[in-house]
Amino acid sequence: MENKIKQKLLEYNRKNPNGNIQEFESLVLDMNNPSLSYFFITNFKGANIAAHRQIIIDSGIPYWNYLICKYVPNIDITPHREVIINSKSGEYNYLFAKDIPGTDKKAHKQAILDSKEPEWNYKYVRYIDDSEISSHEQVVIESKNSKWCYRFAKDIKGANKKALEQIVIDNKEPEWNYYYAKEVKGANINIHEQIVLESKDLLWNLKFANFSEGEKKQAHINIIIESGDPKYNYLAIKRIKGTDISRHIEVIIKSKNPEYNYLLAFENETNDNRLYEQAIIDSGDVFWNYKYAKDIKNANIKSHGNVIINSLNPEINYYYARDIQGADKKRHGEAVIKSNNPEWNYIYIRDIKEANIYAHGRVILASGNEQLIEEYKKLVKERKPNMYRELYEKEIVKKETENLKSLLKSLNH
Repeated sequence: MENKIKQKLLEYNRKNPNGNIQEFESLVLDMNNPSLSYFFITNFKGANIAAHRQIIIDSGIPYWNYLICKYVPNIDITPHREVIINSKSGEYNYLFAKDIPGTDKKAHKQAILDSKEPEWNYKYVRYIDDSEISSHEQVVIESKNSKWCYRFAKDIKGANKKALEQIVIDNKEPEWNYYYAKEVKGANINIHEQIVLESKDLLWNLKFANFSEGEKKQAHINIIIESGDPKYNYLAIKRIKGTDISRHIEVIIKSKNPEYNYLLAFENETNDNRLYEQAIIDSGDVFWNYKYAKDIKNANIKSHGNVIINSLNPEINYYYARDIQGADKKRHGEAVIKSNNPEWNYIYIRDIKEANIYAHGRVILASGNEQLIEEYKKLVKERKPNMYRELYEKEIVKKETENLKSLLKSLNH
């Protein structure tokens, strides 16, 4: 409703740029809606700014009080500032202190401290005032939030890195232990790395392996291999320098995951893809069997085709017959017929010249879909005129006879 009101107001303003806004401004003011009041101030010349401002102030909503001070010129920020400070919102006290000239930064600083929100305490020190960091740092430490402890240690000069690091270590979150070890000078890398290893988290072990060495690097790699996860073993091949590619390939083949076996085959320069291909066939996945046959040289067209035929999926059987050179179009057509789907039976005979037009037609005619039946009849008449006369001549003669009878009866009356 609110957006509709705004749209109507804009339409009026566009059509009547010099119109008398007072006649409906009072209605807007009566709604006591800070969003509409802010909208009115910023879109209508001659608006009663004082009245709308009071609605925004009385709402106590920091968002609108911040916006009006930021975007409406020559505003007395004092009452809006008080709303922001009293809200104790870490975010809006930070934004007000950063963006609004002449505000009381000391009061906003205290409100941010009182909010106990680590993000805005970090950002206040980082972007507004780093002359006194200890109180803000204490809020971040007490929050026990790994992300903001890491960010504070990384970005704030003079930070108590030991205390901040301990929070990250104690929380045992692999993501922030990885980032702390990688990006914070003086970090205890061994402890952070051990936490990531113990987590067995595949993403962060993958990342850690890239800047680790020796036995620890191999330990990260082993976690990925032992997981049996085809995605991360494929990513390890791509991203970890010096890893034993053959071990990752073995995992991917054993997984029978069609996507990652396809990717290995697609990128393989030796053209010996038999193991990848068999894994895809064994997976029974129709999409990747179709894609392999379509994209990879020397693919076993018959075996991939059998997977698709056995699925009885009419759509993928149609595409396989249409797109794959050497496909057994008769057998794919039979699968489409068995699916009993009239639309794909029609599409099959429309696009595949070798299709059994009569057998597919029985599915179409049995569907009762009049529009599809008419399209089928047109296709039969065009391609098999003799069959068309055999099937439909009696029906046509009967219909024409009935039409003639009706005409004669009308003439007798």
